[in-house]
Amino acid sequence: GLISPTSNLNRYFITTTNILHEMDGAKVCKTIVKFLYENMIVCFICPLELTSDQGFHFLNEVVARLLSEFMVVH
Repeated sequence: GLISPTSNLNRYFITTTNILHEMDGAKVCKTIVKFLYENMIVCFICPLELTSDQGFHFLNEVVARLLSEFMVVH
């Protein structure tokens, strides 16, 4: 979720669950798109589906474009 910006200007605290690799994680980041690309798509296999709380952070054109580019259902 959205947090007060840290000294590094991180604004989001995101938790993830990767069922395939049986891994959980948490991380702070500056943008949702950067997190999705660098920490999910590049580090692991691209997910087939993204489940979120449907918050406004996930419902914007930039996120939609990234997910569309990699054919991720959201």
